[in-house]
Amino acid sequence: MQNDTMRKYTLRFNTNIDRFLDWKIQNTNLSKAEYIRINLLKLIADDRDYQDFLTKFS
Repeated sequence: MQNDTMRKYTLRFNTNIDRFLDWKIQNTNLSKAEYIRINLLKLIADDRDYQDFLTKFS
């Protein structure tokens, strides 16, 4: 990803989500932000309705 196309967001998570992220990234070289970003991109890629929407306007 290019930095000029990135947008910054502030997310607030409850303790359970924060603990999950801590646990999930323990044995990886990923930060919490990278883990969330990767999984959002997977969610976008797997969302057929969104992919159909994109093809209609491209």
